[in-house]
Amino acid sequence: MQPIFNIFKLKVAENHVEKFFQIGQTNFNQSITKEEGTLAMYLTKVDDQQTFCVVEVYRDAMAYQAHVTSSHFKDFATFAQDYIPYKERVELIPQILYEQEQPVQEEDLSSLFVRLISVRVKESREKAFKDELFDVVNQAKDTKILYAGFVADSPNTWYIIDISSTENSIVAAFLEQNASIEQQVKQNFSLLECVNKGNLRYRAVTEKEAKCH
Repeated sequence: MQPIFNIFKLKVAENHVEKFFQIGQTNFNQSITKEEGTLAMYLTKVDDQQTFCVVEVYRDAMAYQAHVTSSHFKDFATFAQDYIPYKERVELIPQILYEQEQPVQEEDLSSLFVRLISVRVKESREKAFKDELFDVVNQAKDTKILYAGFVADSPNTWYIIDISSTENSIVAAFLEQNASIEQQVKQNFSLLECVNKGNLRYRAVTEKEAKCH
């Protein structure tokens, strides 16, 4: 079954950021330890002290449903209803989900570079772009985590989460030079919280590719 890949953009009410951290950390830790199908959750921050981005990956739709009906998520949802006035969900169709074998540890957070890159891929170049990106990821030793997918109702609009050990990653350089891209926007984030199981290897295949195997 297809994994679930979401990006949430959140703005937390003033004077409630500390509580957001507390309840969010509990939700993250409980989810990754108690839910087999929850594969990764990340909290990042932009320069605005109240604006955050949450990235989530689940094994499949059943795993996502198990998460949103859990008691720890319900606690977070109750808080969000009152103190997160702006919440935008970007639902993505995952194409590449890659993690290094070992999960990211808390002590690694300050040394990692996080980029959220949105790109517009040229018409008819989607498969070529995915194949080229997959090849780059396989060669990029500085890449700790790479998630890429397109917007559910806009297959030429891609979002890429690039977490690496170097400021100028191979993946970022590849995206800047790629001929399949007609437009891109890059944001740099601070990684505040990260839980993942590690060793994730997923690459979406088309029906035609599946028949060839």
